[in-house]
Amino acid sequence: MQDTCLGDTDHMFTSARQAIASPLFSTSTPAAELSLARSAGDAGNVIARTLGLPFDLMRAQYACAVQAGFVERSLLAGFRFERDLGLLERLVLGPWARHV
Repeated sequence: MQDTCLGDTDHMFTSARQAIASPLFSTSTPAAELSLARSAGDAGNVIARTLGLPFDLMRAQYACAVQAGFVERSLLAGFRFERDLGLLERLVLGPWARHV
């Protein structure tokens, strides 16, 4: 009689574990989690690109100034400008700044 009772109890726990593990009781599926992660990543990219627009405009203005002759055409000057602008971008945007 003891064996039968324990056997039924084991079966009951096994059924409960299977029911909990079934997709009906799952809060999310791997496909849904992947889709959510992609959406969050896409939203982060859009935000980072939008916040980076003023810095892209400054880079474009510098390039136009060089082409027009208002700023000296120099590799060192271009490097310094990009270094300083990159530093400013990282300071202002923090974790939203682009990383190269």
